[in-house]
Amino acid sequence: MKLALGALLLVVLTPGCQRDHTPSAPSPGHERGDCRADKTCGPGLLCLSSLCVRPPPGDCQAVAEQLASIDLGNYAEPETRAPVVARYTAACEAALVSRDEARCVDQARDKVEADHCVPRMFSPHEVGTR
Repeated sequence: MKLALGALLLVVLTPGCQRDHTPSAPSPGHERGDCRADKTCGPGLLCLSSLCVRPPPGDCQAVAEQLASIDLGNYAEPETRAPVVARYTAACEAALVSRDEARCVDQARDKVEADHCVPRMFSPHEVGTR
């Protein structure tokens, strides 16, 4: 009986191989991590109160429609317009365009203005020289 009680106490009092399940903090510049020393964050993130956060997302369908109109005009045939809209929608989603950036694109009159809104969404040859 003493041996069983001793073994039970040993099991209860020994922490064993417990892992600490607390996640490590994200590295600086990443979402929910500290801002970098120069107060910047990764693409699509804002530095607010020394923390990198993702702003509210933009409407990528509306962004794509606006950019397709800039490329093709407002009266392009649906079969011509659809692949252009799909390409811009994918680029918008990949760039994590924010609501404010989407508003800026909505008011852009040409690709150069749109590039100023979200430069990470365009390659240099799409817009011309920067």
